[in-house]
Amino acid sequence: MMRQSGDLQMAEDCVQDAFAIASVNWLRDGFPDHPGAWIRSVAKRKMIDKARRLNTARNAQQALAYETPTKTADMEFYESDDISDDELALVFLCCHPAISATDQVMLILRLVAGLPPVEIATAFFYKKEAVRTRLLRAKRKIRDANIPFKTPSIAEQDGRLESVLAAIYLIFNEGYLPARGQSLQRRDLTREAIRLSRLLCKLVPNSTESHGLLALLLLTEARSPARISKEGELVPLTRQNRTEWHADQIREALGLLAKLVDPHKDGPHTLQARIAAQHALAATFEDTNWENIIAFYDRMMAIEATDVIKLNRAVALGYAGRPNEGMAQLEDLADSKITQGMGYLSAQAELYWLSGNRDSARQCFQRIRDQQENEGIRRAIDRRIAEIDSSTKG
Repeated sequence: MMRQSGDLQMAEDCVQDAFAIASVNWLRDGFPDHPGAWIRSVAKRKMIDKARRLNTARNAQQALAYETPTKTADMEFYESDDISDDELALVFLCCHPAISATDQVMLILRLVAGLPPVEIATAFFYKKEAVRTRLLRAKRKIRDANIPFKTPSIAEQDGRLESVLAAIYLIFNEGYLPARGQSLQRRDLTREAIRLSRLLCKLVPNSTESHGLLALLLLTEARSPARISKEGELVPLTRQNRTEWHADQIREALGLLAKLVDPHKDGPHTLQARIAAQHALAATFEDTNWENIIAFYDRMMAIEATDVIKLNRAVALGYAGRPNEGMAQLEDLADSKITQGMGYLSAQAELYWLSGNRDSARQCFQRIRDQQENEGIRRAIDRRIAEIDSSTKG
């Protein structure tokens, strides 16, 4: 749609209209043989209608060069479109230098991952209306600047790659642990992130970070079978049955990391993958080499000492037997925006627990539960609180 209309907002509106029509027609008539082609066909007809209403029918017809067929039997052309290339081109379009870094990632989360503004707001600690405003402004900038919809040249890719990697990672995170709803995972998003990551590796085969990100996503996704119990509760890493982890994904990821032999080229995603590999290589949680993990966090801090890295390093210090050091590092973040998120409270709770301060740990977990909107996570927190209560009585 974007390639043919040149208007990002119009393209999004038409696709949304097509899905609304599908929700009615498919329930009534059954699913078509080629759902994707059906959506694209209806969306394209909607786009032509909008162009006509704007009195631009002539220009629209010149751009499209043909009318859209209405029967799924005639849709071989659309099924043969290289949608993967188009999606990656859309990712790079959203990451054009004319758009601010934050807006770039928000656009990708909205247009590629399909996240609603409220979920994007959660990821960025923004208000929902602020996200809507930023998205609208970014779309207008793409339209007004007439930014082309195409995969950028090799020379242009470097300037956008960091934002593309960040967006794919955020898509995966939202799928791995959704901020809202009943579900503890959205496999559609995690699979989409891994698919986009694979495409990116093919597009920029010499990028260490692209391969590092793919390794990270594979290692994290490999834990999926063990992270949700039969009762539908979230199982923390400390209690997961590692024999249930996907061995094939772990092997692929470790193979990718083994080929990245120059430590000077390791970026944040590659180093996170190396940390995830330490968990994959440990037979049990107790066997985890936390000193290696802390060393990798130190390397990440040398690249960019972000608040998220400081937070994760603090927890690693706790599991390495140094909870007081970890708590001191958390205190350094007291004035940071990260304290507004669940991650900060979770880190506090873990460090209090590891240091033997059961009452403070319980208070933190209770605050997390009160603010949590995902019912599955609430149940997992209830279990942790029950464990604390049991240990206190004992």
